[in-house]
This record gives sequence, structure tokens and C-alpha cells, in this order.
Amino acid sequence: MSGTKFLQWEGRLGRAEYFGYGATLFFVKYLIDSEVARQAFQRPWSLLNYYAPAGAFSIVALPPGEQRFFYTMLAIAIPFIWIGVVLTVKRLRDLGSSPAWTILFFVPLVNLLFFIVLSILPGASAGKADAISRSAAIDLRGPGSWQNLAPRGKFGAALAGVVLCIPVALLLTLFGVKVLANYGWGLFVGVPFVVGFISSAVYNLGAPRRAGESISVAVLGLVLAGSSMLVFAFEGIICLIMAFPIAAPIAMMGGALAHSMFSRPMPVRPASQTIGALVLMLPLLMTGEHAAHLPAQPIAIKSQVIVNAPAQKVWNQLVAFAQIPDKREWLFHTGVAYPIRAEIRGHGPGAVRYCVFSTGAFVEPIEVWDEPHRLSFSVRQQPPVMQEWSPWNIHPPHVAQNYLLSKHGEFRLTELPGGRTRLEGTTWYENKFWPATYWQVWSDYFIHRIHMRVLEHIKALAERS
Repeated sequence: MSGTKFLQWEGRLGRAEYFGYGATLFFVKYLIDSEVARQAFQRPWSLLNYYAPAGAFSIVALPPGEQRFFYTMLAIAIPFIWIGVVLTVKRLRDLGSSPAWTILFFVPLVNLLFFIVLSILPGASAGKADAISRSAAIDLRGPGSWQNLAPRGKFGAALAGVVLCIPVALLLTLFGVKVLANYGWGLFVGVPFVVGFISSAVYNLGAPRRAGESISVAVLGLVLAGSSMLVFAFEGIICLIMAFPIAAPIAMMGGALAHSMFSRPMPVRPASQTIGALVLMLPLLMTGEHAAHLPAQPIAIKSQVIVNAPAQKVWNQLVAFAQIPDKREWLFHTGVAYPIRAEIRGHGPGAVRYCVFSTGAFVEPIEVWDEPHRLSFSVRQQPPVMQEWSPWNIHPPHVAQNYLLSKHGEFRLTELPGGRTRLEGTTWYENKFWPATYWQVWSDYFIHRIHMRVLEHIKALAERS
């Protein structure tokens, strides 16, 4: 391909050319990025920075220095993004697929798996040639060929797809959770995508299927893979339910992409090579993510109530409060840890407060004792954040090692007219689940409900006294 045609939207691009151009552009971009990061911003840069770009979902919230760095790297990336989109559109045209699939170019981690798929599958012309000889070749390929093994009927094909993806999902999850103890993009994005892709690809191998059917098989494969994780004591029901809203759309993406690629006649070798490459590549990406030690950003959650009592009476109750009546909202019936009472040993800075939860006690050394306005404390030790619902007595790493980690807490009391008090409770915590933007929705809600259980109890005690 000439230099002029390289940047034009028209034309097609073969898999070898696509891989060569893509790998070269990535290498050039890495050299530029690393030099700019080191020379202009005095900060390190590695390949792992492309894995899950930090700050992409919260640019405005970044400090000014971080914003300058982010916008500089974005400006460098724009021409490479444009060229990558052009190449991807040409490659999709060669495959006979819709250019709309270019959207996967912008999905973290999925874009790497998408690149693998486009670099292996042959163009549509190869598929047409294979279609001409399929009837003659199918008996010559032997009993081990995919088309011979793939059931022609819809039920058998769907069953084969979901049965094949279950052990793949279990092995990938076992590696990510049990070996790496990593709950990140590879687990919550990569595994659902591969599960959806494999189940839909197998479903389409025997005969062309409808897109809606392929996507449904992908979701069914995901549901059965999640159920198998419950059966084999990998995870509990509640965590699987929380993961489903992010995993299901990703699995649907994988299923729809596989339908687009495999609904046409497909030679056996590239079909098996594509599925095998995805299964082998994902553990490498998981290992890279684990090695990156992506830093968890501290998050602050603040809740408040208005108490019809003076600040001193409120203070007397919050320092150490009596047993909370066991009237729990639905959330705390799901295994999520909930506060029961608070005790304190000592007085003033250096005293230690014990906030007893259903799973154990938070140990909270007092740092600021400004009676009756502010009580601030660190968190020296915390109990498990939940008890998983499971037929087995399980302790997944994210529970045993507290991937939701409280760092600091504070109560502030503000006197209001009429002898009232505004009572604010704040928790600073780290969430080690990725994608952080998604999991923060759950963690913020949990911590807010824990706050309100405590604040409403203190309010009731202070107003009664």
C-alpha cells in the first residue's frame, strides 16, 4: 500500500498488513509518549499505561498538573487514533463487516482483543472461496474439523457454545482470582468478552444464525459460566449479581462481534486460531494488569442528618453509641457488613474507638478530639466487608484481603438555630476493583447506607436524651 493510500478511507486491508501497521504505530507512539512523559513531566511511562488509562472518566476532577499531563498525552494520541480508525475501517471492509465495529477500538482491554481478532481472521474473499469448496472439503477435513463437529441444529449449536465457554471462564477466573488475586479489567471485561465471543462463534460455525440469537447465546454462556463459579465455590451470589450489569453488555459485544465474523463461511484454521489466541492472550493481559499495581484513588463519601438536639448531646452519643436495634434494611440482609455499636477506650487524641460491625470491629485511633465539633480518626484495622451468600463457606480474596479498604473517618457537628445540630459523617476509602468508575457506584452506595444507619441511630439517641 502506498503512502497516499495509507491515509485514505477507501480500500481494504489484509490481516498481515493490518497487524504490521498496527504494531509499528503502537511502537512509535510508545517511544514518543515515553519521551514526553520523562522529559516534559518528569514521570515514568510504561506499556501498562495503555492498559486502563487513569483519569479518562474524571478529567475535571484531576489536579491542574494531572490535567495538563492528560491533555498533552491526548493531543499526541489524536493523530494515532485517527490513523488507527482508518486502518480498522479498511480491515473491517475486507472482512465484510460493518465499520460500526470500530467503536471497540475505544473500549479499554477489549480493543486489544479486538486487534487480535482482526489480525487473524481472513478476508471475505477467502471465506467465499471456502464456501465454494465446503461441500467437497467437509468429508476430507476428517472428524476433527470444527464444521464437522459443530451441530447444525440451533439447540445443539447453542449447547456446544455454552458448554465450551464454561471451562474457559472457570480457568481464566481461577487464574485471575486465585493465582493473581486481581479483580480488574481482565476479570470483569476480558473474561465476559471472551465468553460471549466463544459461545457465539461456536453457535455460528455449523450454519449461519441470526444476530439476536447469537447475542442471546452469548448472554446464556455468561450466566451459566457465572453459575458454575457459584457451584465451584469461586464466588458468592451477591458479587455475581453486582458484576452482571457490566459483564452482560461486554459479553453481548463479544457475541455480536463473533456473529459478524463467523456468520459467513469460515476456514477451520483461522477460526480455531482466533479463539485460541483470545484464550491465551487474556492471562498475559491479566498478568500485566497485576504487575502494574494500578493505584486506587482515595474516595470520600459524606452523609448528614439534622438532629433536633444541641451539639453536646449529639457528641455524647457519637463517641460511643449503644446497640443499634436490629431493624435492618434490605441491603444488610445480603451479607454486607453493618454497624452494631461503638465503644471507646481513653479520652482525647490517642484514645481508641471500636466500631463493632456484624463481621468484626473497626479499630479507630482518635487523631482529632475537638469536643463538641469534630471527631477524626484513622483506621488501623477493619473486618471483612461482607459475608458472601454461597452454598459453601467461602472467603474470596476480595473479602479476605479487604479490596474495599477504609482509611480515615470523621464526624463534624455544626450548631444550627433553634438548638439543632447538623451531624456529618465522612469516610475516606480505597476501592481496588476495576473498572473503578463502575464499582464505585456500588461502594459509594454501601458506605452511604452504613453512614445513615449510624447517623440515624445517633440522632434518635440524642433526641431522646
